[in-house]
Amino acid sequence: MKPGRVVALVIGCLMLLPGLGLLLGGAGIAIAYGVARDDAGYLHSPLTRVESQSVAVTTGTFALSADLQGEAWLTDSLDADIRLRVTQSGNGPMFIGVAPTADVDAYLAGAPHDDVTGIAHGAATVATTPGTGVVPPPSGETFWSAKASGVGLQQLNFPAMAGDWKIVVMNADGSAGISTTAVLEVRVAFLLPLGLILVGIGLLILAGAIVLIVIGASGGGSDSGRPAAATSGSIHEGVSGGRGPRATADHPVVLTARLDAALSRWKWLVKWFLAIPHYLILVFLWPAFIVLTTVAGFAILFTGKYPPALFEFNSGVLRWSWRVSYYAFNGGMGTDRYPHSR
Repeated sequence: MKPGRVVALVIGCLMLLPGLGLLLGGAGIAIAYGVARDDAGYLHSPLTRVESQSVAVTTGTFALSADLQGEAWLTDSLDADIRLRVTQSGNGPMFIGVAPTADVDAYLAGAPHDDVTGIAHGAATVATTPGTGVVPPPSGETFWSAKASGVGLQQLNFPAMAGDWKIVVMNADGSAGISTTAVLEVRVAFLLPLGLILVGIGLLILAGAIVLIVIGASGGGSDSGRPAAATSGSIHEGVSGGRGPRATADHPVVLTARLDAALSRWKWLVKWFLAIPHYLILVFLWPAFIVLTTVAGFAILFTGKYPPALFEFNSGVLRWSWRVSYYAFNGGMGTDRYPHSR
Protein backbone atom coordinates (compact mmCIF):
# COMPACT_ATOMS: atom_id res chain seq x y z
CA MET A 1 0.00 0.00 0.00
CA LYS A 2 1.33 3.43 -0.91
CA PRO A 3 2.30 5.76 1.98
CA GLY A 4 -0.32 8.30 0.96
CA ARG A 5 -3.07 5.70 1.19
CA VAL A 6 -1.80 4.57 4.58
CA VAL A 7 -1.91 8.16 5.84
CA ALA A 8 -5.44 8.63 4.48
CA LEU A 9 -6.54 5.37 6.09
CA VAL A 10 -5.07 6.24 9.50
CA ILE A 11 -6.50 9.79 9.51
CA GLY A 12 -9.90 8.47 8.43
CA CYS A 13 -9.94 5.92 11.24
CA LEU A 14 -8.89 8.56 13.78
CA MET A 15 -11.72 10.84 12.62
CA LEU A 16 -14.30 8.08 12.91
CA LEU A 17 -14.66 7.94 16.70
CA PRO A 18 -14.97 11.72 17.36
CA GLY A 19 -17.42 11.94 14.48
CA LEU A 20 -19.58 9.22 16.02
CA GLY A 21 -19.29 10.87 19.44
CA LEU A 22 -20.45 14.25 18.15
CA LEU A 23 -23.28 12.67 16.17
CA LEU A 24 -24.59 10.63 19.10
CA GLY A 25 -24.08 13.47 21.59
CA GLY A 26 -25.90 15.98 19.40
CA ALA A 27 -28.72 13.52 18.78
CA GLY A 28 -29.03 12.92 22.54
CA ILE A 29 -29.24 16.67 23.23
CA ALA A 30 -31.85 17.17 20.50
CA ILE A 31 -33.93 14.22 21.79
CA ALA A 32 -33.72 15.51 25.37
CA TYR A 33 -34.86 18.94 24.18
CA GLY A 34 -37.81 17.38 22.39
CA VAL A 35 -39.09 14.92 25.00
CA ALA A 36 -37.68 15.81 28.44
CA ARG A 37 -38.91 19.40 28.81
CA ASP A 38 -42.00 20.50 30.67
CA ASP A 39 -44.61 22.88 29.23
CA ALA A 40 -42.48 25.88 30.17
CA GLY A 41 -39.41 24.44 28.43
CA TYR A 42 -37.48 23.44 31.57
CA LEU A 43 -35.37 20.33 32.04
CA HIS A 44 -35.51 19.28 35.67
CA SER A 45 -33.64 17.09 38.11
CA PRO A 46 -35.44 14.40 40.14
CA LEU A 47 -37.13 15.41 43.40
CA THR A 48 -34.32 15.56 45.94
CA ARG A 49 -34.59 15.22 49.70
CA VAL A 50 -32.33 17.55 51.70
CA GLU A 51 -31.80 16.97 55.42
CA SER A 52 -29.33 18.93 57.55
CA GLN A 53 -28.73 19.84 61.17
CA SER A 54 -26.71 22.88 60.10
CA VAL A 55 -27.84 26.46 59.56
CA ALA A 56 -27.60 26.31 55.75
CA VAL A 57 -27.33 24.00 52.78
CA THR A 58 -25.46 25.33 49.76
CA THR A 59 -24.76 24.07 46.26
CA GLY A 60 -21.29 24.42 44.83
CA THR A 61 -20.86 26.18 41.51
CA PHE A 62 -20.58 22.78 39.83
CA ALA A 63 -24.28 22.21 40.57
CA LEU A 64 -25.26 25.70 39.43
CA SER A 65 -23.25 25.24 36.22
CA ALA A 66 -22.80 28.97 35.82
CA ASP A 67 -19.11 29.31 36.70
CA LEU A 68 -17.86 30.46 33.32
CA GLN A 69 -14.97 32.48 34.72
CA GLY A 70 -16.09 35.83 33.41
CA GLU A 71 -17.02 34.68 29.91
CA ALA A 72 -20.23 36.73 29.93
CA TRP A 73 -20.62 36.54 26.15
CA LEU A 74 -20.83 32.75 26.37
CA THR A 75 -23.40 32.83 29.16
CA ASP A 76 -25.51 35.37 27.28
CA SER A 77 -25.37 33.33 24.07
CA LEU A 78 -26.67 30.23 25.92
CA ASP A 79 -29.66 32.27 27.17
CA ALA A 80 -30.12 29.90 30.12
CA ASP A 81 -32.61 30.34 32.96
CA ILE A 82 -32.46 28.44 36.25
CA ARG A 83 -35.43 27.73 38.49
CA LEU A 84 -35.25 26.22 41.97
CA ARG A 85 -38.37 24.90 43.68
CA VAL A 86 -38.04 24.10 47.37
CA THR A 87 -40.75 22.85 49.74
CA GLN A 88 -40.20 23.11 53.49
CA SER A 89 -41.08 19.89 55.31
CA GLY A 90 -41.02 21.42 58.78
CA ASN A 91 -42.76 24.41 60.36
CA GLY A 92 -41.85 28.04 59.92
CA PRO A 93 -40.79 30.08 56.90
CA MET A 94 -37.74 29.23 54.83
CA PHE A 95 -35.32 31.20 52.65
CA ILE A 96 -33.62 30.41 49.33
CA GLY A 97 -31.18 32.71 47.56
CA VAL A 98 -28.33 32.88 45.08
CA ALA A 99 -25.26 35.04 45.64
CA PRO A 100 -21.55 35.28 44.78
CA THR A 101 -19.58 32.48 46.40
CA ALA A 102 -17.25 34.88 48.22
CA ASP A 103 -20.19 36.66 49.89
CA VAL A 104 -21.86 33.37 50.87
CA ASP A 105 -18.63 32.00 52.35
CA ALA A 106 -18.08 35.19 54.33
CA TYR A 107 -21.69 35.15 55.59
CA LEU A 108 -21.49 31.50 56.73
CA ALA A 109 -17.92 31.70 58.11
CA GLY A 110 -17.75 30.06 61.54
CA ALA A 111 -21.29 28.63 61.29
CA PRO A 112 -22.00 24.95 60.58
CA HIS A 113 -23.26 24.42 57.03
CA ASP A 114 -23.46 21.68 54.40
CA ASP A 115 -22.36 21.72 50.77
CA VAL A 116 -24.18 19.43 48.35
CA THR A 117 -21.63 17.12 46.69
CA GLY A 118 -23.98 14.86 44.74
CA ILE A 119 -27.44 13.38 44.37
CA ALA A 120 -28.14 9.65 44.54
CA HIS A 121 -31.45 7.78 44.77
CA GLY A 122 -33.41 10.98 45.40
CA ALA A 123 -31.29 12.15 48.33
CA ALA A 124 -28.54 14.74 48.45
CA THR A 125 -25.11 13.83 49.76
CA VAL A 126 -23.38 16.65 51.58
CA ALA A 127 -20.01 17.63 52.97
CA THR A 128 -20.34 19.28 56.38
CA THR A 129 -18.31 22.29 57.43
CA PRO A 130 -18.36 22.33 61.24
CA GLY A 131 -18.70 25.47 63.30
CA THR A 132 -20.19 26.96 66.44
CA GLY A 133 -21.22 30.40 65.23
CA VAL A 134 -24.64 31.74 64.32
CA VAL A 135 -25.76 33.88 61.40
CA PRO A 136 -28.25 36.74 61.22
CA PRO A 137 -31.49 36.21 59.28
CA PRO A 138 -30.56 35.98 55.59
CA SER A 139 -33.30 38.30 54.32
CA GLY A 140 -31.56 41.26 55.91
CA GLU A 141 -28.39 40.76 53.84
CA THR A 142 -27.89 42.84 50.69
CA PHE A 143 -25.58 40.60 48.63
CA TRP A 144 -28.28 38.28 47.26
CA SER A 145 -28.70 38.44 43.49
CA ALA A 146 -32.08 36.68 43.75
CA LYS A 147 -34.03 35.45 46.77
CA ALA A 148 -37.38 34.11 47.96
CA SER A 149 -38.78 33.34 51.41
CA GLY A 150 -42.02 32.20 53.01
CA VAL A 151 -43.96 29.15 54.13
CA GLY A 152 -44.57 26.13 51.87
CA LEU A 153 -43.40 25.94 48.25
CA GLN A 154 -40.85 28.60 47.34
CA GLN A 155 -39.66 29.24 43.80
CA LEU A 156 -36.50 31.09 42.79
CA ASN A 157 -35.94 32.16 39.17
CA PHE A 158 -32.70 33.66 37.94
CA PRO A 159 -30.67 33.73 34.70
CA ALA A 160 -27.36 31.90 34.40
CA MET A 161 -24.69 34.49 35.10
CA ALA A 162 -20.97 34.45 34.46
CA GLY A 163 -18.99 34.16 37.66
CA ASP A 164 -18.74 32.05 40.79
CA TRP A 165 -22.12 31.55 42.48
CA LYS A 166 -23.83 29.50 45.17
CA ILE A 167 -27.44 28.66 45.94
CA VAL A 168 -28.34 28.74 49.64
CA VAL A 169 -31.27 27.10 51.43
CA MET A 170 -31.90 28.19 55.04
CA ASN A 171 -34.54 28.78 57.66
CA ALA A 172 -35.74 32.37 57.38
CA ASP A 173 -34.62 33.16 60.93
CA GLY A 174 -31.15 31.64 60.40
CA SER A 175 -31.73 28.78 62.88
CA ALA A 176 -30.26 25.29 62.48
CA GLY A 177 -32.17 22.26 61.26
CA ILE A 178 -33.32 22.04 57.62
CA SER A 179 -35.71 19.54 56.07
CA THR A 180 -36.77 20.20 52.48
CA THR A 181 -37.42 18.68 49.07
CA ALA A 182 -35.99 20.48 46.05
CA VAL A 183 -36.11 20.39 42.26
CA LEU A 184 -33.51 22.24 40.16
CA GLU A 185 -34.67 23.11 36.63
CA VAL A 186 -32.81 24.60 33.68
CA ARG A 187 -34.12 26.13 30.47
CA VAL A 188 -31.57 26.69 27.69
CA ALA A 189 -32.84 28.34 24.51
CA PHE A 190 -29.68 27.36 22.63
CA LEU A 191 -30.02 23.65 23.46
CA LEU A 192 -31.75 22.56 20.24
CA PRO A 193 -29.45 24.58 17.94
CA LEU A 194 -26.48 23.16 19.86
CA GLY A 195 -27.70 19.59 19.32
CA LEU A 196 -28.29 20.20 15.60
CA ILE A 197 -24.87 21.83 15.21
CA LEU A 198 -23.19 18.83 16.87
CA VAL A 199 -25.13 16.44 14.64
CA GLY A 200 -24.10 18.41 11.54
CA ILE A 201 -20.44 18.52 12.57
CA GLY A 202 -20.53 14.81 13.41
CA LEU A 203 -22.00 13.96 9.99
CA LEU A 204 -19.36 16.06 8.21
CA ILE A 205 -16.54 14.40 10.15
CA LEU A 206 -18.00 10.94 9.50
CA ALA A 207 -18.37 11.70 5.81
CA GLY A 208 -14.78 12.89 5.65
CA ALA A 209 -13.62 9.83 7.58
CA ILE A 210 -15.44 7.45 5.23
CA VAL A 211 -14.01 9.23 2.16
CA LEU A 212 -10.47 8.99 3.55
CA ILE A 213 -10.95 5.35 4.51
CA VAL A 214 -12.24 4.50 1.04
CA ILE A 215 -9.34 6.39 -0.55
CA GLY A 216 -6.89 4.59 1.72
CA ALA A 217 -8.48 1.22 1.02
CA SER A 218 -8.83 1.70 -2.74
CA GLY A 219 -6.36 0.30 -5.18
CA GLY A 220 -5.89 -3.33 -6.00
CA GLY A 221 -9.64 -3.96 -6.20
CA SER A 222 -11.50 -5.32 -9.19
CA ASP A 223 -13.31 -2.78 -11.31
CA SER A 224 -15.99 -5.28 -12.23
CA GLY A 225 -17.60 -5.13 -8.79
CA ARG A 226 -16.61 -8.75 -8.00
CA PRO A 227 -14.46 -9.08 -4.85
CA ALA A 228 -10.85 -9.57 -5.87
CA ALA A 229 -10.40 -12.45 -3.44
CA ALA A 230 -13.24 -14.35 -5.12
CA THR A 231 -11.03 -15.09 -8.14
CA SER A 232 -7.46 -14.62 -6.98
CA GLY A 233 -7.42 -16.57 -3.73
CA SER A 234 -5.50 -13.77 -2.03
CA ILE A 235 -7.27 -14.41 1.27
CA HIS A 236 -5.69 -17.82 1.44
CA GLU A 237 -2.29 -16.90 0.09
CA GLY A 238 -1.62 -14.37 2.88
CA VAL A 239 -1.46 -17.20 5.43
CA SER A 240 -0.47 -20.41 3.79
CA GLY A 241 1.67 -19.28 0.88
CA GLY A 242 -0.74 -20.57 -1.77
CA ARG A 243 -1.03 -24.21 -0.70
CA GLY A 244 -4.41 -25.78 0.02
CA PRO A 245 -7.94 -24.83 -1.10
CA ARG A 246 -8.50 -21.51 -2.81
CA ALA A 247 -11.36 -19.03 -2.63
CA THR A 248 -13.84 -19.26 -5.48
CA ALA A 249 -16.84 -17.27 -6.66
CA ASP A 250 -19.16 -19.72 -4.91
CA HIS A 251 -17.07 -19.80 -1.72
CA PRO A 252 -15.31 -16.41 -1.63
CA VAL A 253 -13.84 -16.72 1.89
CA VAL A 254 -11.28 -19.33 2.89
CA LEU A 255 -9.55 -19.28 6.26
CA THR A 256 -6.62 -21.63 6.67
CA ALA A 257 -3.94 -22.01 9.32
CA ARG A 258 -0.92 -24.24 9.82
CA LEU A 259 1.72 -24.58 12.49
CA ASP A 260 5.15 -23.30 11.55
CA ALA A 261 7.97 -25.74 12.03
CA ALA A 262 10.42 -25.31 14.91
CA LEU A 263 8.40 -22.82 16.95
CA SER A 264 10.38 -21.03 19.65
CA ARG A 265 10.02 -22.41 23.16
CA TRP A 266 10.07 -18.95 24.79
CA LYS A 267 8.69 -16.33 22.35
CA TRP A 268 5.10 -17.07 23.44
CA LEU A 269 5.98 -15.25 26.67
CA VAL A 270 6.52 -11.93 24.88
CA LYS A 271 4.44 -12.16 21.69
CA TRP A 272 1.44 -10.50 23.35
CA PHE A 273 3.70 -7.53 24.19
CA LEU A 274 5.32 -7.33 20.78
CA ALA A 275 1.88 -7.20 19.15
CA ILE A 276 0.74 -4.10 21.10
CA PRO A 277 1.24 -1.76 18.08
CA HIS A 278 -1.18 -3.96 16.14
CA TYR A 279 -3.76 -3.80 18.93
CA LEU A 280 -3.62 0.00 18.94
CA ILE A 281 -4.19 0.21 15.18
CA LEU A 282 -6.91 -2.44 15.10
CA VAL A 283 -8.82 -0.60 17.84
CA PHE A 284 -9.41 2.18 15.30
CA LEU A 285 -9.81 -0.09 12.27
CA TRP A 286 -12.64 -2.17 13.72
CA PRO A 287 -15.08 0.75 14.18
CA ALA A 288 -14.31 1.68 10.57
CA PHE A 289 -14.90 -1.96 9.60
CA ILE A 290 -18.34 -1.92 11.25
CA VAL A 291 -19.37 1.35 9.58
CA LEU A 292 -18.11 0.31 6.15
CA THR A 293 -19.71 -3.12 6.44
CA THR A 294 -23.04 -1.36 7.02
CA VAL A 295 -22.41 0.89 4.03
CA ALA A 296 -21.46 -2.13 1.92
CA GLY A 297 -24.63 -3.92 3.03
CA PHE A 298 -26.79 -1.12 1.62
CA ALA A 299 -24.69 -1.05 -1.54
CA ILE A 300 -25.21 -4.79 -2.01
CA LEU A 301 -28.94 -4.41 -1.29
CA PHE A 302 -29.46 -1.77 -3.97
CA THR A 303 -26.79 -2.67 -6.56
CA GLY A 304 -26.13 -6.37 -6.02
CA LYS A 305 -22.38 -5.66 -5.84
CA TYR A 306 -19.88 -5.32 -3.00
CA PRO A 307 -17.86 -2.13 -3.73
CA PRO A 308 -14.30 -3.36 -4.42
CA ALA A 309 -12.60 -0.69 -2.31
CA LEU A 310 -14.79 -1.49 0.69
CA PHE A 311 -14.23 -5.21 0.20
CA GLU A 312 -10.47 -4.74 0.11
CA PHE A 313 -10.56 -2.71 3.33
CA ASN A 314 -12.92 -5.01 5.23
CA SER A 315 -11.20 -8.21 4.15
CA GLY A 316 -7.85 -6.60 4.95
CA VAL A 317 -8.97 -5.82 8.50
CA LEU A 318 -10.12 -9.42 8.94
CA ARG A 319 -6.89 -10.87 7.54
CA TRP A 320 -4.83 -8.54 9.74
CA SER A 321 -6.85 -9.48 12.83
CA TRP A 322 -6.49 -13.20 12.08
CA ARG A 323 -2.73 -12.88 11.64
CA VAL A 324 -2.37 -11.02 14.93
CA SER A 325 -4.54 -13.61 16.66
CA TYR A 326 -2.51 -16.49 15.19
CA TYR A 327 0.72 -14.84 16.31
CA ALA A 328 -0.14 -13.49 19.77
CA PHE A 329 -3.36 -15.06 21.07
CA ASN A 330 -4.12 -18.61 22.18
CA GLY A 331 -0.69 -18.85 23.73
CA GLY A 332 1.08 -17.65 20.58
CA MET A 333 1.49 -21.24 19.38
CA GLY A 334 0.66 -20.75 15.67
CA THR A 335 3.63 -18.91 14.21
CA ASP A 336 6.72 -16.94 15.14
CA ARG A 337 6.41 -14.71 12.06
CA TYR A 338 5.55 -11.16 13.08
CA PRO A 339 2.16 -10.17 11.59
CA HIS A 340 1.95 -7.61 8.81
CA SER A 341 -0.98 -5.46 7.64
CA ARG A 342 -1.52 -7.00 4.17
